[in-house]
Amino acid sequence: MIELTRIINNRPVAVLLPGPSLVKIRGEQLNEFCLASVNHYWIIEKLIGRRIDVLLTAAVENKDYLKRYVDFLSRKNNVFLTEDKFVENLPTTYVDKLVLFKADAPNVIRQIPTEEEPLTFRALPSFAILLLLLTIAGAKKMVMFGADGGELK
Repeated sequence: MIELTRIINNRPVAVLLPGPSLVKIRGEQLNEFCLASVNHYWIIEKLIGRRIDVLLTAAVENKDYLKRYVDFLSRKNNVFLTEDKFVENLPTTYVDKLVLFKADAPNVIRQIPTEEEPLTFRALPSFAILLLLLTIAGAKKMVMFGADGGELK
């Protein structure tokens, strides 16, 4: 979490999701923001012309995009948030850029977070876990773009 707090650096956070309204946003409009997103970050980066600072992915189906996540990790000044079970597929070189959490499967209810596993969440959409982690890391202001549903064409 220290790395996530460092990356946010007291900036407001723009959470970028792949909804239709995102096409109205350009990177220069977000210069003062720490940029955060989930899953298919490369689509959003191409659209806005800027790199994402914080990325969360954990869904099993995203393991097909492992090379893209390793490419993301190889950059400077970013952080990757993922489930502990997803990390087994990532190179250990980037361990200092990872924030690991646990999320229950929809049909499993785990106990409340513990000292040993403080970042334990119920089954939630990825963007909801991203918002929780950003809040825990001290984000003081968050603005969501592209959160209007649907998908980018």
